[in-house]
Amino acid sequence: MTLSKWDQYQLLLSDQSLHPHIPKTTIYDLSTLIYFSRRFRYIYVKHNTSGQGRGIFKIEKTSEDHIIVNGYPTLGKEQLVFTIHSLEDFYRFHTILYPQYKLNHFPTYIIQEGIQSLKNVPFSIRVHVQKMNDDWTISGMYGKVAKGETVENGIVNTHKGADVYSIDSLLTHLLQMDTQASFTTIKTIETLSILTSKIMSRVSSKKEFGIDLGINKKKTIKIFEVNEVPGVGPFSLLPDKSIYKRILANRKIMKEQAVHHDKSKN
Repeated sequence: MTLSKWDQYQLLLSDQSLHPHIPKTTIYDLSTLIYFSRRFRYIYVKHNTSGQGRGIFKIEKTSEDHIIVNGYPTLGKEQLVFTIHSLEDFYRFHTILYPQYKLNHFPTYIIQEGIQSLKNVPFSIRVHVQKMNDDWTISGMYGKVAKGETVENGIVNTHKGADVYSIDSLLTHLLQMDTQASFTTIKTIETLSILTSKIMSRVSSKKEFGIDLGINKKKTIKIFEVNEVPGVGPFSLLPDKSIYKRILANRKIMKEQAVHHDKSKN
């Protein structure tokens, strides 16, 4: 069983060194939504267990009485965009989150502080971490950059059409970092990803994680969430195919080690 986004948040928050790298997050309810939408320039409402860009909405305050909702429900692929002017509009959004209300089905959502990305470009970084010979190791990373309709809502997901960049191309070309800044950023990302994996493994039995991170305007790395069943398809789109091949080779080794371990127990 995988951890929900809320469980992840609470677990990672148990390590004080990660506090500066975790966006403010809380469990969704209507009153908290109204409070957060007035406190922050923009926030995200995310389904607690869904993935692939489903069940996530950006709530952006463009003026004191003008809030824009932009995102995707858990059911269906159509993008929803509308404006909140009043309390009745907040209730309207609430019913979108809970379309099966009459069936007594109450999925959990979280509210997460929005991060103003460096250079105002909606992007995220995926880091693939695997446990090899009892040590967590970075097997690869790449950048995801929003395009089309996702530029406005900032929902950077390859299932929603985000472009895939090599990490070097993302940092040096798109974010215009010099060589030293790029090197330092990658090292910080690696350190945070290894620490995050170690903390997750206190509860999760998974041997690999896909960690999604961002970089805010102050150049602080932020951890958005951890995927316990990470896909590897986007790595095949990188010019350097060795990263994709290494992850698959590591998976094969991990599987063989697990079989050997089971046999030795018997």
